[in-house]
Amino acid sequence: MRTIIGIDIGGTSIKASAVSPNGRLLCIHTAETPKQEELVCVLESLVRLCKADAVEAGASAAAIGMGSPGIISTDGKVLFSNNLRMRNFDLRAEVEKKFQLPTSLLNDAFCATLAEYRFGAGRGVKNMAMVTIGTGIGFGAVINGELFTGTNSCMAGGHIITHAGGLDCTCGSKGCWEMYASASALIRIAKGYAQKYPESALNAKEITGLAVADCVRAGDRAASEAMQEYIANLGDGMVSACNILRPERMVVGGGLSGAGELFIEPLREYVLNKMFIGADYAPLDIVCAQMGNAAGIIGAAAYASRMIE
Repeated sequence: MRTIIGIDIGGTSIKASAVSPNGRLLCIHTAETPKQEELVCVLESLVRLCKADAVEAGASAAAIGMGSPGIISTDGKVLFSNNLRMRNFDLRAEVEKKFQLPTSLLNDAFCATLAEYRFGAGRGVKNMAMVTIGTGIGFGAVINGELFTGTNSCMAGGHIITHAGGLDCTCGSKGCWEMYASASALIRIAKGYAQKYPESALNAKEITGLAVADCVRAGDRAASEAMQEYIANLGDGMVSACNILRPERMVVGGGLSGAGELFIEPLREYVLNKMFIGADYAPLDIVCAQMGNAAGIIGAAAYASRMIE
C-alpha cells in the first residue's frame, strides 16, 4: 500500500501523519511551529517519523502534501502568511529536495475544504463552501465538483471587510471579518461580557470557545449575549460569501463546531434569514465539519495524491 504524508502547518503547532488512500491516518505526530529558518528541520523530523510509521504498517510513502495558512503560489512558495510571519519562502522546493518525493503545498483552508468534500460533511453535493474558525478565519470552496484554488491558492475570506474602519488586523487593514469572528474574537467578546456580569460562570474558568458554549447551555447570561454577538459577526461574513457563491452546503469547521447544534442552529437561522431572497431559490444547508483536527492533514494528502495517480 502506498501512503501520502500529510502535514498541517498551523500558527502554533504542526501536525503530520501518513495517510491511506481512503483518508485514514496511520499515525499522528505534532511539533510546535518554529520560526521560518527552523521550519524545514522540524518538518524533516516529522516526515521521518511518518515514513517509519508507514513502513511499520507495511506501506511506503509515495508523496508529501502540506497545508499552510497564507497565500501560496502555484509552484508551492509561501508568498505571504501573516499568521506565520512568512514572505516568499520556497517551502515546497525545500521539502521536495530534502526527501526526493513529489511534494505539494496548498492553503490550509483549502486542505480542510477538500477533506470535508471527499470524506466528510461535503459528500453528495457539487457546490460547497467551508469556513474554518481558528486563530483567524480560513475559507475554501468546491465549485462544480472541483476545488477552487483561484490565483495563488488563497481565498482571503477572513479579510472581507465587515466592520469598515474597525479593529486593526494583522494583514494591515481594518475591520476584517476574522477580527470579529475568529475563535480569538469570541474569547475577546466573552471576556467583555464577563466583566459586565461579575456573577457569570465565565469568570470562574479559562474562557475558550467551548467554555462559552457550555455556559450558554447552562443558561449563563453573559455567555448567551457574547454568543449572540459573535454569531451575528460570523453570520454577516457568511451571508456575503453565500450571496456570491450560492453553495448547496456551507461547512463550518474549527473548535467551536464541537458545540454542535447549540452553535450551528442559531447561525443557520441568522444566515438563512439575511441571505438575498433567503434560501428559497438556492437552498442552503449549514452543517458542522466532520473531519475535526485531522481535516488539514487529510486534505493536504488528498491534494498531493493527484501527483501519483
